[in-house]
Amino acid sequence: MSRFQLPNKGYIRQDDNKYAAAFQSLEDAINRVSDQGNIDPTGAQVAAPAPVSNISVVESGGIHDIQIADQSPAYRGVRYHAEYSQTPDFQNSHTIDLGTSQNHRANLGPGKYYWRASSSYPSSDTSAHVYHGGATPQAVGSGTYSGPPMQQRQGFSGQYRSSSTPPIRQ
Repeated sequence: MSRFQLPNKGYIRQDDNKYAAAFQSLEDAINRVSDQGNIDPTGAQVAAPAPVSNISVVESGGIHDIQIADQSPAYRGVRYHAEYSQTPDFQNSHTIDLGTSQNHRANLGPGKYYWRASSSYPSSDTSAHVYHGGATPQAVGSGTYSGPPMQQRQGFSGQYRSSSTPPIRQ
């Protein structure tokens, strides 16, 4: 991650040590806050975290109990995501945002579902997916699906802003 560096510190230091010390304090504070929030103070995107270690899902009576294990080094603010689908290719998957939790129970009713997990930071892409069952996803559950069919997956289809300039409100 980049560090914030105040330009012209050498010139400021030659001109006035008190100003240089004040500016150094501001630079240090900005970098400490960015470290604690896992954000890049220069506005660059943060790299995705390493993939989670494992996802384990058990089912009984249509209730799926999800457990994500993550032994990878991570920064504060890491978030976990579990996705399920009726097909092993995850063409029409649905995401459960677990936040900082690594456990969740979902009542999906009868049917077989495939599961995968990932993690992300607030300002990063998601990590690579890890599948329940390993490289070849393994279905969890039993019985015939009940209820309406899974709707098509939706996601943000707009464009994210890359500018730090706030929008003008009318």
